[in-house]
Amino acid sequence: MAILLAVLMMVSLAGCIVYASGRMELYVVALHSLLGVGGHPGDGVVILEEDDFGRVMFAFVGRTSASTWGEGFNILAVLIAQRSTRRYSYFYDGINSILHEVRMEHGWRHSGLSMEDFVLEYFTEEQLEQLKEENRWNEELSEGGFFRVRVSRRDKRDFMTRVSVETQREAFGLVSTEFPFGGGFTLTMDSTGNVIIFQRTSRDRRGFLFMFDGDGNLIEETGIMELTDLWDYRDQLREFKEANGWSFYYR
Repeated sequence: MAILLAVLMMVSLAGCIVYASGRMELYVVALHSLLGVGGHPGDGVVILEEDDFGRVMFAFVGRTSASTWGEGFNILAVLIAQRSTRRYSYFYDGINSILHEVRMEHGWRHSGLSMEDFVLEYFTEEQLEQLKEENRWNEELSEGGFFRVRVSRRDKRDFMTRVSVETQREAFGLVSTEFPFGGGFTLTMDSTGNVIIFQRTSRDRRGFLFMFDGDGNLIEETGIMELTDLWDYRDQLREFKEANGWSFYYR
């Protein structure tokens, strides 16, 4: 592609990371798309590119409970938001991100690279172009397929209460006799009230997805899935959603 990430579209962001509170409309897209991202104070975003219709491709760096390592920026992801308002952000659920694990000593802060070049250390131009194509980059916006999340860090915390701690423990007990590593990490909720929670075992750190319905009950038979790869789970997560009647759209 031409110059992949030519110039940051906003002068205020030039060459620096912006922490979550600075671009909440983008941060919530990462928060509801990436497993184990719960809202660490050091999480941040950097705008990479914007298309002719207002879509934004951005990098997210932060901590995740899916990481092998315990400190520093453990995840690098590139995501695309279709559009944002003061209240909501919109994206294509299940196909709007690619991600990579980054150890602290190899993190962006220590690399001496611009974010654009740092991204290209981990993702090929072909991967980024494919992400754009999947998310209809430079096509006219068509809201019929958008997933919608509220521009609020609190929103995710609020719907966590839909599933009681006891219910989460009972569900986890179906896959392991251990305590979950770090507890449960809510991913997101769809328009019908279904909630996805990500949990890991404390000993061997296996990762599991659990889906609970709008009444806070585990969906029987299909509501549990073990992830085969904590860093390449996009297709498996989407299959899990489809198998359990997930609503990919906000209408």
